[in-house]
Amino acid sequence: MIRTQEHYLNLLLNDFLPVGQLDKSPESNIAKVLSIPAKEFAYIDARTKLLRQESDPRTTYHLLDEWEFCAGLPDACDVGEKTLEERRNRLFQKVTSVGGASRQYFKQIAENLGYDTTIEEYRPLECGDFECGDYTVEQADGVLLYGLSDTLNHTFDWNMRVHGHRITPFECGVSECGDYMANITEAEDLACILSNLKPAHTHLSTIYEEEE
Repeated sequence: MIRTQEHYLNLLLNDFLPVGQLDKSPESNIAKVLSIPAKEFAYIDARTKLLRQESDPRTTYHLLDEWEFCAGLPDACDVGEKTLEERRNRLFQKVTSVGGASRQYFKQIAENLGYDTTIEEYRPLECGDFECGDYTVEQADGVLLYGLSDTLNHTFDWNMRVHGHRITPFECGVSECGDYMANITEAEDLACILSNLKPAHTHLSTIYEEEE
């Protein structure tokens, strides 16, 4: 519950003034004087309620610039103008990233940034792992490419297949005045971020697909 100026004015007039024959009506001079600190107390009360919102990078607004400064953002991977939601998503990805080398780790990064992706890895042909004429195996966190003619040359290669653009729609309570009704972004930032985070001995290819 956020307390109003009237609440604090009533508190100052009736609980903090000495007892006596003093006019404490709303139109009195003392009420007019105390209305100034009462307004400031109400302002501080309202701002205090925002601390929880500002302490979370996913909901921060007034402290977003300070959050980004502490996280080293924007960096070389941030290209073009970003909406408020996109800035928050990028910040959240940066401050919560703990490192990893699994397909699920990199797929989660892409998902946090708003991209629909599939990770593909190459595997040599092995008996019992495929059916005749079938060269791909789909798994929960990616696709394995088996038995291609040049598989051995791609031992340390992997693909990030991006399905369409990132579309960030305008959303009341999340977006801010001046944001586009729908901001459409290519995955240039994603490719840059993953290139910095991928294992050094691997080679990443980003494949862009148009949405059907």
